[in-house]
Amino acid sequence: MTLAWANDEKRVPFSELMNTGLKALAKGDEETARAIDLQMFGRLYGFRIKPSEWRDELPRAENEKRMCPHRREAASELTPERVHFLHHGTRMLADALVATNQEDRPFVAAILQCQQDNGEPVAEAEALRDGLAWAKKLAAADMETTRAMIGEYDLLTEQYPDEMVYRLLHGSIKSRIGKMKYEREREETKKRYPKGILFQGNLVNKAHGGDLSAQLELARRLETGDLFRQNNAMAYFWYKRALTNGGGGVAQSGMDRLHPHLSIGEFKSIEIWTRNNHRPY
Repeated sequence: MTLAWANDEKRVPFSELMNTGLKALAKGDEETARAIDLQMFGRLYGFRIKPSEWRDELPRAENEKRMCPHRREAASELTPERVHFLHHGTRMLADALVATNQEDRPFVAAILQCQQDNGEPVAEAEALRDGLAWAKKLAAADMETTRAMIGEYDLLTEQYPDEMVYRLLHGSIKSRIGKMKYEREREETKKRYPKGILFQGNLVNKAHGGDLSAQLELARRLETGDLFRQNNAMAYFWYKRALTNGGGGVAQSGMDRLHPHLSIGEFKSIEIWTRNNHRPY
């Protein structure tokens, strides 16, 4: 196999190439994804494979197998910095594969099976294996673990503010934290408002409009603190309005229960609310 050195100084930034490749993979555009793979391979290792050595008519998995000798030969070209970048860059691919349940695709296995002559995995295989483990951990992580995982990229984006790979990974994890916060808030809202967030307002509106059953229900909920903040004065007010609206014994019993627990100031407030046709709560 013939290797050609990559020396195009006007090339697209590596991070932009990777982002384009991930988008193509997500869309199922295999041809573009393969082309991007070759460009990133050349950029990372310092040389490229001639286009004639990548056959479009072959399945991607077969082409990945053909890439294995190149990966073995490239091992001597890898500096610690390139290995570090390879691992982080491969996390983006792994995250996309795990998110779309494609980590078992044949081309992934072809990369993972590529070994050096001594039986050790080539750098790209090791990076992809680690990346998949990292992506699966992230996918299953709770809020605390996710926040710990973003800490790594808080530091990297600070150290390398112009490196898009770190920024994209940071943004991906940050978006997960945002979604988790949203889901947590939604669950808390469901617990707090099991009948819906508009239930309180609708019930108060009905009660103020003269609906007797709504007045009695609102008074009871205010008295007991059921889906409303407990407030004896407001509960007494609504029992009183229900009594004048035909609430009978139920309304009177409620007033009798609450009367001993109200202060002079609260009775004055109830009097003002009644006189002004107020709608407390």
